[in-house]
Amino acid sequence: MSNKYLFTRKWSTKMKSSFFLSALSFCLLTLITNGQNLLPQQAFENFKKNKGLILNPEEEMLMHEKSMHRDLPWQVSAGQRQDPTVNPRVNNRKKKDIPKLNDNKYVPVTAMVDDTLRYNYTYDNNGNMLSQLRETRTNNVWGNVMRLTYTYNKNKNELTRLIETFTNNTWMNYERYSSTYDNNGNELIWLSEIWANNVWVNYSRYTSIYDNNGNNISYLLERWMNNTWVYRQRSTSTFDDIGNNLTWLFEIWTNNAWANYERYTYTYDKNGNKLTWLFQKLVNNDFVNIERHTYTSDNNGNLLTDLQESWTNNAWANYERYTYTYDNNGNKLTYLSEHWTNNTWTNHKRETYTYDNNGNMLTYLSESWLTNTWVNFSRYTNTYDNNGIILIELGENWINNAWMNFWKHTYTYDSNGNLLIRLYETWTNDAWVNYNHIAYTYDNNGNAIKGEYFSWVNNAWVATPTYLSLFYNSGADYILLYGAVVNVTYTLITTDITDNELIADTYSLQQNYPNPFNPSTVIQYALPYESNVSITVFNTLGQVVKTFNEGTKQTGSYNVNFNGEGLSSGIYLYNINAVSIDGKQNFQATKKMILIK
Repeated sequence: MSNKYLFTRKWSTKMKSSFFLSALSFCLLTLITNGQNLLPQQAFENFKKNKGLILNPEEEMLMHEKSMHRDLPWQVSAGQRQDPTVNPRVNNRKKKDIPKLNDNKYVPVTAMVDDTLRYNYTYDNNGNMLSQLRETRTNNVWGNVMRLTYTYNKNKNELTRLIETFTNNTWMNYERYSSTYDNNGNELIWLSEIWANNVWVNYSRYTSIYDNNGNNISYLLERWMNNTWVYRQRSTSTFDDIGNNLTWLFEIWTNNAWANYERYTYTYDKNGNKLTWLFQKLVNNDFVNIERHTYTSDNNGNLLTDLQESWTNNAWANYERYTYTYDNNGNKLTYLSEHWTNNTWTNHKRETYTYDNNGNMLTYLSESWLTNTWVNFSRYTNTYDNNGIILIELGENWINNAWMNFWKHTYTYDSNGNLLIRLYETWTNDAWVNYNHIAYTYDNNGNAIKGEYFSWVNNAWVATPTYLSLFYNSGADYILLYGAVVNVTYTLITTDITDNELIADTYSLQQNYPNPFNPSTVIQYALPYESNVSITVFNTLGQVVKTFNEGTKQTGSYNVNFNGEGLSSGIYLYNINAVSIDGKQNFQATKKMILIK
């Protein structure tokens, strides 16, 4: 894989734990809120109060950054796709010559969960969701529980979201949040309000400022206290001319003044590969070094070494070192982890990978360094069909100097390549024993209409609630719901693409949707001039995960479908590089997205 370092923030151990806490909170939000669908920020506040969990200001801000556009767990999460019939390459045509085109897609209209919960969805003519209704069944009678209502601007950006609960046989306001945007679709203000004593009361407000390239250079959190807005936290970033993040400063509001808290500094080579990042924290009114990374990369941008140092006794001391090798196709072949012990580098862990001719990973071997020799630890083996579709994943552990089966995933598909069953087995008493399995059913259009999750209990399959993702529109979109058995019905929407939607006034890179996503999401961009375009997706190490070489595009709006299958949960970054044909315009922008499995 190639490597570009455009990560906008340093990942300390504390920040990593913050992300995984956020991811866990996403999966357990319904439990956290005791069945109430609270605003993300409120949910975390209540969770902290109830569980005694204390987050530092930086972690709290990061949580909001990852949740402010997130749907609640029981809401439909639907991506958007680029229909092959839509071709907005109309730069050299007069507007009167532009035909009206149609984009056909399926959308969920009803979802049934375990025959006790029902969700109903409505949409406008553009496919934007207008409402979501949640109902529960008691004594064979369906009753209202909660309702969400949305409004949008002409660019399909969400303007308002109203949450109501059904209380005493009437709909009661519960929460509301509103957003404003600039001409490029960047969110400027996000306002949350709660309904108290029959009036809307401000709760929190987030304000963002962007540079001319769409980079977020300032992010401010305020809370409504004693009838006025009170500063809480602020982050400030700087970028170079091609969108690489140079500095990130985090401050908290203390004693009526901004106080520095943490700072991150980055350097890059001429190709945009990250060379160093430096983490400093404020101690006694001065920034103190904490941690430093130094990187090297090959000519293709693949990460070769990562040296980690900690600041000890007023000097940098080696801590860990990672070394990577790759094949000619950029696939990672080896990974070596070393620790600095007694003033020398000592082996710690080694990973080795093999691939088939199509780049599919065949084997993964993990070894540990014990008593001055490499000792096998675990091994994964994958098999594929002729089309490169995964059939079996086998996990083994090294026990008593021999490989022992540990777990196995087996996948079956229909003739159209839709996943029917994923079976998970464990090796127990020298035999494979069922553990759990997921089963899907599809309609004639390839949309998943039923998902079921079972656990193996007392030699029988037992329906067990979990988060189920049902995919539709050829896997481009999905609906995520919690239950043991989920049934979904769809309708076909034909959206009109008007002249205004085909003509772009400015360069822009939109926030991916859905976000968080699993495993697919859509990245949308717009071009005011005929341009050469490439979009690159990076992981948090700055390694290139996927590159979309879009080539020359005429003016208009375009969608790119990104599939995170095979990637681990975490934050990813996507960057656009668009250069007009005449070379006078160069647009760079980077945004974050979250994969949660």
